[in-house]
Amino acid sequence: MTAPARRAFLGKFEALADPDGVLPPDERARRAGHLRKAHMQRLALRSVQARRNTRGRQA
Repeated sequence: MTAPARRAFLGKFEALADPDGVLPPDERARRAGHLRKAHMQRLALRSVQARRNTRGRQA
């Protein structure tokens, strides 16, 4: 991932965490980190579910 793409990706979570821009930077970063972690966990869950479905069709 390029640096501009990474900044945009991480910035999306900061915007979700603090849409009005009123939180202190450290709190905004903490909340954005939690949102990013939840997003990655959802992606991992979907990946597992897709692999299970694919494996079931091949058997």
